[in-house]
Amino acid sequence: MIRKCMLSSRSLISTIITLLLLIGLMVFLMMNGQVLAGEIIAATIVALSVAAMFYMPMKVEVTPRDLIIYCSARVKVIPLETIESARLFNAMSTPTMRLCGSGGLYGYWGWFRNRSVGTFFAYCSNLSDGILIRLTSGRQYLISPADAPAFLSAL
Repeated sequence: MIRKCMLSSRSLISTIITLLLLIGLMVFLMMNGQVLAGEIIAATIVALSVAAMFYMPMKVEVTPRDLIIYCSARVKVIPLETIESARLFNAMSTPTMRLCGSGGLYGYWGWFRNRSVGTFFAYCSNLSDGILIRLTSGRQYLISPADAPAFLSAL
């Protein structure tokens, strides 16, 4: 089963507004003689976009052997035999703190900590409709495929 990961409206709006503000600031700085500052803003936009290519989920797939998370520039494969449990999880229902990663820009990805489940790595487009996967190693992942309940059944 393959499911796309669609950005939540909050994440989409956050991404568009942030990029527009950064591009506007870059243009403003360069037009006013602050070329180096404009170049730094341009480099920041590129760095954020490249990082997102490695972690922003595009789609997820469950096969008979693996859970596969497809990002633009990489693929994360989790063998099903290493999955201890999986359940629906709303990371917005209790306070969730971003430790390192993106809190909405190009989705939600990176390390997060939540009071009820502890630390997890998110490959999410939406924090409120996800599947929390716990591996036998204790590591946890949060994914957010479209139609999470159906995807969880297939998992």
